[in-house]
Amino acid sequence: MGLLSARAIRSSDRGMCLVAIFVLTSMSGSALPFLFCYLSLDPALMSAPFTTTEVEVVGVSIYFNLAQLILKLRKESLVINQ
Repeated sequence: MGLLSARAIRSSDRGMCLVAIFVLTSMSGSALPFLFCYLSLDPALMSAPFTTTEVEVVGVSIYFNLAQLILKLRKESLVINQ
């Protein structure tokens, strides 16, 4: 039972992170060209490298923060159940 719940927690952590990263990617991919156009920069040249870097950095931080939150909640629920 313990192994099954640990796998479920890891799977839910990864799934929620993927959803959060996909939302971030779609929002930044659609908003950044307008921002760069407003700043009189070429949106086609600026968007790709900036979006890729942003998604990588923020994606890793989303993953670690969400994993920390889930593990903290799991630890608290184990203490309550004992």
